[in-house]
Amino acid sequence: MHDYGPFSRKNVIDCELPIQEKGEAVEIDCITLDDFLKKGSIPKKFELMVIDVENGELNVLKSFSSLGKKYCPTAIIIETENGNEVQKFMNESGYTRYCSLTTDCPTTTNDIFVSSTRMHSIKIRKKLNLWITNFLRFLR
Repeated sequence: MHDYGPFSRKNVIDCELPIQEKGEAVEIDCITLDDFLKKGSIPKKFELMVIDVENGELNVLKSFSSLGKKYCPTAIIIETENGNEVQKFMNESGYTRYCSLTTDCPTTTNDIFVSSTRMHSIKIRKKLNLWITNFLRFLR
């Protein structure tokens, strides 16, 4: 598991961050997911990716042109309010929705997609069940 800086969940849980209630504009540098994976020296084969970007998941996915080509994670968990659009994109990229988990918000789900080429492997199904169990524990 990689920890990518001060705002990863691991580091944010135990610290107090200032809340901007005045709606200040903040400029941030953005990179595509392709560039992030390349610059981060992420191996081409990895098993699990989680995307939770507060309604920006389609933009993240569109920045991942190497999905299903150069990079092909076994499973991707995506928190989304755009389930149909995300599912269409993922299907076109060679992924099948394995299941969908509800959240505290009635319009948001955690959709779990699996590479269609690996979907039927018993070994992968066992890993998926373990990941889902651990993911649910993490959310509590």
